[in-house]
Amino acid sequence: MGNPKQPKRLRDECTVLVQNIPRSYNQGKIKKYFADCGQVIQVNTYESWFEKIRCQMARIEFATAEAAQSALTKTYKTMGNNTIEVTPLKDCTVWLTNYPPKYNQRDIRELFKSMEIVALNVRLPSLRFNSNRRFAYVDVANEENVHKAVQELNGKVIDGFKMVAKKSDPELKTKRSDAPVLERREIILRNLPKDMLDITKIKEIFSKFGTIEEVRLPKRQFAILEHLHHACAFVIFSSHEEAEAALVLNGESINEHKISVNLSDSPAYLERKEVNALLSAKRTDNVVAIYPISDKTNKIQIKSFIEEKNKQLADNIDSIYLVLDHSSALIKFVKDSDAARTILLLHHSNFLQSRINCTSIKDMLKSI
Repeated sequence: MGNPKQPKRLRDECTVLVQNIPRSYNQGKIKKYFADCGQVIQVNTYESWFEKIRCQMARIEFATAEAAQSALTKTYKTMGNNTIEVTPLKDCTVWLTNYPPKYNQRDIRELFKSMEIVALNVRLPSLRFNSNRRFAYVDVANEENVHKAVQELNGKVIDGFKMVAKKSDPELKTKRSDAPVLERREIILRNLPKDMLDITKIKEIFSKFGTIEEVRLPKRQFAILEHLHHACAFVIFSSHEEAEAALVLNGESINEHKISVNLSDSPAYLERKEVNALLSAKRTDNVVAIYPISDKTNKIQIKSFIEEKNKQLADNIDSIYLVLDHSSALIKFVKDSDAARTILLLHHSNFLQSRINCTSIKDMLKSI
């Protein structure tokens, strides 16, 4: 039998803020001080740069809500020569998105620092299964700081990107917009006659296979309707089995158009197919691999890094692929010579505070 599934841990219930800690206490000493409360997952310490204080504060995340509750009993007790204050770090997270793509954790901390707000913790999403994700959860000291950050950052434009900032509320999380694709219950219809760009007509044909939740017609088609030769549409069913049943119409004719009916694939899945083709190709002289990189690294950061080293090489990039199960990225150039120059330029250089290798795909695969 496998291990039973562990309940999801809610950071809001398991995290405390400790203030007035002596500056002589490092993360290890703080962790030891709270060890009798329960398992400590993470300790982050900070000094407040905009107040004249001779102490620090710490964000402490425990493994359980019970341990966090136990830590609260230490408020007003002595740590060194200081009387500490321990409070729950609850409802103190800002959700931030659409910041400039090249931003990393340090940039986000600096953004909050410019508002005289300490970013206690910045959590970026893993890009391992979706390289296009760009958002961050930022813990701050109190709800006043949350309100201030939302007021100043929501709608703020930086480098042409209009940011969105909201108070994070785990209870209000909505289902992922790409859930139908991931659950394999969305189909894509191609080569439709343009008179089939009608939700009612599509439902008449496909409702016999099951319950249709939604039919989507890409709007760009209506802008060129006069010149459109064939159309496409998306149909979302309530289950995978219903979507699978609808595939029987693949290759059938509607108004002399032989239509295509297939399950929709996510952009991440399609990109991975391209990656697998490169990893197994016999000849990839126009592709280089850089590694190791974090699963928080995005494509814009990689391109900006190359651009800083040599703008001409950056301009000659054809595609960048994240291969984070190998802690690497593949950079495909237009010409083989550009790949060779990039290896000479980047191998054993520093990228995002880490030393990286830049080699051929073959050498990268040998090293892992």
